[in-house]
Amino acid sequence: MSNIRIIPNSNASRTITEARAARAHLEVDLGAIRHNADVIRELSGGAKIMAVLKRDAYGLGAVTIAQTLRACGVKAFAVDNAAEGIVLRTHGISEPILIIDGDIPDNASIAIDYNLIPGIAQDQLLKAYQDAALERRREVRIWLVYNVGFNRSGYKDLGEFAQFVTSVKNCSHLIADGIYAHLTNSNGDSKISWEQIKKFKDAVECAESILGRRIQTSLFASHGLVRWAKKFPTDWVRPGILLYGEDAFQDELIEEEALVAIGSLRPAIRLRTRIIHLLRFDKEEGVGYGQHHQARPGQCLATLSIGFGSGYPFISKDLNAIVHGKVVPVFGDIGMDAMQIDVTDVPDVQLYDWVTLIGKESGVRISVKELARRARTTPYQLLAGLKCERIYL
Repeated sequence: MSNIRIIPNSNASRTITEARAARAHLEVDLGAIRHNADVIRELSGGAKIMAVLKRDAYGLGAVTIAQTLRACGVKAFAVDNAAEGIVLRTHGISEPILIIDGDIPDNASIAIDYNLIPGIAQDQLLKAYQDAALERRREVRIWLVYNVGFNRSGYKDLGEFAQFVTSVKNCSHLIADGIYAHLTNSNGDSKISWEQIKKFKDAVECAESILGRRIQTSLFASHGLVRWAKKFPTDWVRPGILLYGEDAFQDELIEEEALVAIGSLRPAIRLRTRIIHLLRFDKEEGVGYGQHHQARPGQCLATLSIGFGSGYPFISKDLNAIVHGKVVPVFGDIGMDAMQIDVTDVPDVQLYDWVTLIGKESGVRISVKELARRARTTPYQLLAGLKCERIYL
């Protein structure tokens, strides 16, 4: 075999991106995101927006989303850990960045170095930040975390929380700047949420009494802000998936006014792929590994250039796609890099046509929530798992 000569190419990364995007890509409409931020601002009862960009902004690209949102007046961001915050800082994002639940003690020093704000839920993490701040001779702003029933972090006993706040007050180099909590049922049963709102109010009063001053508050994320932000004002709302025109509401449990309110949001996401093969059958034949699925005589299947390796759901039953504005069913199993749809009833379908798997085409839409429901997963898991090249519009 002759030697293969590798030619260095400074444009290789761009070429690779373009080659991948030609097969399948995720379109992200930045104009829609700006519009949705404006809608959320109207729904938030005067609260400022702290956009949640954890897990690379639900897989949509945290840096680009942050740059877009800061340009339309978003005042702060929230991330899952110090590393995510550092990425934003190194790309010029200077707004306040809250680390939800504060990460781990090992990262306290680097969080301070990059001017990140930790949410602190317990004493060990509090000590780590106090020690790191003392070593740097810097005053560091922190947020308190209260457990209203989510039971993942934070004190839920008000007496224990009061002792924690007292410990915070005694930290020479830490300043408690705010308090937040997570609701458990903001997309469903309102009775539970009202009980948790009352608990949060009590925690705020407790903290402010001990600290001797007012602190900032944040309770509502995407679903809670739509329903209660105007009824129970806070300083900040923390929208995530709502910024992209998607939601996870249990519609049958939600007030009509809330569902109407989100109707003005614009979907910002569209997942598209190409038809790479068309197969017409003149007799019944097995399809795929194990031939567990049977094509019928006269059926036409289109093979698409995407699969579960790109984050499309592995469970294929009841899933749909849109071809030329027509909804068609997914056929058979989802492969790692390929899948099939039934285009028998799309007479003008052509090889290399584009197919929409998420989003709107010719007045027909497959939402993230609908696809997630059919695939027996959540909108959050679905979005965060997509691994396609992104195209920003």
